[in-house]
Amino acid sequence: LTDQRILSNVRKIRAIFDPAFEARFPYEQPCRVLIKTIDGKVFHKERDFPKGDPRDKLNTFELKEKFEALADSVLSSEQKEQVFQMVSNLESLNDISKLMSLLRKSQTRHESQVTRCDIKNDYSLHASKAEDGA
Repeated sequence: LTDQRILSNVRKIRAIFDPAFEARFPYEQPCRVLIKTIDGKVFHKERDFPKGDPRDKLNTFELKEKFEALADSVLSSEQKEQVFQMVSNLESLNDISKLMSLLRKSQTRHESQVTRCDIKNDYSLHASKAEDGA
């Protein structure tokens, strides 16, 4: 997360364990969100399982949106479109070598961008670029 609007609200969030929710696991993965506004309004939403679960599948638009967000740092726009189309029609592909080639290219691109964290003696994390040879 890098969006300061979101990060500035993190300190306002509390996670509370609910034994009743735990008892429903693994058949359900319940979650409840409760938002209290400054003016006293309360908003709440509860789910029995996460969006994308087989019991509440993502539609094609949502799936593509999620894929693009997750692939954004490793695939170009053109590659994302090609990979999504190929995977969406995987059953009809006679040869997956082009798909594998695109994914190998993305792996190489991703590896060159990887940032590694070193734990120093003072237990603080220091980031260094992977290509610096460390």
